[in-house]
Amino acid sequence: MEQQSPPSSAQRHCSHASPRFPVALSSPSPEQSRASQPSPVCPAVWGSAAAAEWQRRVSESPTIQQESKSELQDSPQAISAGQQRTSPSPGVSSHRSPSRKSGRPAHPVWEHFVKKSKGDGRKVAAECRYYHSRINTGQPGRFMVPHLVGCNAAPPRIREQWSEFARADASRKQQRSAPVTTSTGAPPLATTRTDLPVGGNVLPSVTQEQFDFAFAQMMFGCALSFVLVESPFFRQFMQLLAPGLIIPSRHKIAGVMLQ
Repeated sequence: MEQQSPPSSAQRHCSHASPRFPVALSSPSPEQSRASQPSPVCPAVWGSAAAAEWQRRVSESPTIQQESKSELQDSPQAISAGQQRTSPSPGVSSHRSPSRKSGRPAHPVWEHFVKKSKGDGRKVAAECRYYHSRINTGQPGRFMVPHLVGCNAAPPRIREQWSEFARADASRKQQRSAPVTTSTGAPPLATTRTDLPVGGNVLPSVTQEQFDFAFAQMMFGCALSFVLVESPFFRQFMQLLAPGLIIPSRHKIAGVMLQ
């Protein structure tokens, strides 16, 4: 009886190979291919021929390619890299703060008025809270303050408060303006009292009353500021226009003539 020789080192190496990939390569049947899908990881004990066959079958099998991609995506290195890309930088906020409109604060006289739209969406009218009259413009210093000073429906304390405000504002404006001089070198006109004649003889009382009534109608109808009568430019104009007329004072216009 012939005695068998012990297996060589190559045969011992092939005996450790996966049964899926024998050393003698042959084309497997479709049933065998589905039943024996190779692992995406090549065992270290395979020979070069078995490793080459494993690479070929992996490249031809979509299922194995998908599993390999899933394992790579679920790896800790891939997860850590994704967190670094999506996490914001420290100290930088991704929230954008809403824009704020900058501008001067509202005039305090608006506490006694209500904003009303004129219909065009841009211009604003002011409606008095006491008399419920509407001013065509919302300019506080030019129209709203004089209206509040002469409004009989407003409380006396409010009227006196804004009357002092108007006097202080007019005083500041007069200090900023240059003194008025005539071409003949005459001294500037007085600006403290306006119940005095500006020149020439005083007209009869009836004519003066008619002038006062027409002057008050002009001031109220045009929504002019009552401090206009204290302006040196206005008084100089009236002196050239009618030297014999007496310009009513601001307090007379806002008080007696308004009633």
